[in-house]
Amino acid sequence: MGLFDGPTDIRTFTFAERVALIELRLDAADVTVTASDDETTRVEIETSTSSSGALPLTPLLTGTELRIESGIVERVNSRRRLAVRIMAPRVTGLDANVNA
Repeated sequence: MGLFDGPTDIRTFTFAERVALIELRLDAADVTVTASDDETTRVEIETSTSSSGALPLTPLLTGTELRIESGIVERVNSRRRLAVRIMAPRVTGLDANVNA
């Protein structure tokens, strides 16, 4: 049994636009994702089966990827909670301060 057991498969967050969105696609019901980057920014997104969520963050470059570094799956109030830590590449020339 690995970190992403069952149908849940989250491997990469990708910024889709200049005004960045964290996009995630899950294939598991009732999962809450809590992600924090190197600057300890925290975001929570709830999804249901085969849905995707997006949360505005900072104006980073299109195509920037946040890769999952570590994570843990736990049960919270009969829901599965996936808490992950993601690593954001350092971006120069932009205000990378995130307040979520």
